[in-house]
Amino acid sequence: MVNMVIALSVVWWPAYTRIARGETLSVKEQQFVTAAKASGVSGLGIVVGHIMPNVITTMIAYATADIGNVILLSAVLGYLGLGAQPPNVDLGRIVYDGQNFIRFARWYSLLPGVVLFIVAISFAFVGDLLRDFLDPRMRI
Repeated sequence: MVNMVIALSVVWWPAYTRIARGETLSVKEQQFVTAAKASGVSGLGIVVGHIMPNVITTMIAYATADIGNVILLSAVLGYLGLGAQPPNVDLGRIVYDGQNFIRFARWYSLLPGVVLFIVAISFAFVGDLLRDFLDPRMRI
């Protein structure tokens, strides 16, 4: 399980760095950053007080929405036998084991698939709501 977490982290970190860099470049061109520079706020004060709050909200919302994708990829790795090994439980492994009983007990592999779908969609909705709630540009 530790190896799977490390592998997923190695694959996923570039997307977060690109988003953080893009948001930082976008925010640093805003007028409130220019006003902070003109009023004599230090560079560290601008980063901590103005840029980071705007970038962190986007990162939290993206990470929350992306958790569903990570869970699905984890299940796919479990389905292929590369995830958690027995006696540990993995939804992908349960779906794989349920293939042997698909004619007699369809729910054995259908229910873990439905759970994966609901969890992935739920995290996507939560991420979208967090983005709407935390984004300072959406406030009036």
